[in-house]
Amino acid sequence: MKHPMTDLSTRTIVLATTLFAALLSPLAQAQSASASTRPADGIAAVVNQDVVTDSEVQQRMEHEREAARRQGQTLPSTAELHRSALNSLIDERVVLTYARENSPKVDEVELDRVV
Repeated sequence: MKHPMTDLSTRTIVLATTLFAALLSPLAQAQSASASTRPADGIAAVVNQDVVTDSEVQQRMEHEREAARRQGQTLPSTAELHRSALNSLIDERVVLTYARENSPKVDEVELDRVV
């Protein structure tokens, strides 16, 4: 004969687990659905160790479109905007990489000594 508390504890655990799974299932399905409909951000270029993403290129293109509108200029073609945006982002990454690699380095001991 089983102890009444053991039987009750087992039922409680099974009920709690079932309830927990039932509550999480819709949440997991909603997250899965939103993840599957969200477009992935692709890589437009790799500059040394840095990556230029497609979304960065799109943002830069929009910025260039807006600047051309404000200045009353005719809008270049989408291909020209894409090329210009990508080239400017690559140039920025090259400059940042150069600065990172060639800027003077100050270690903690040197900083403490000066301060």
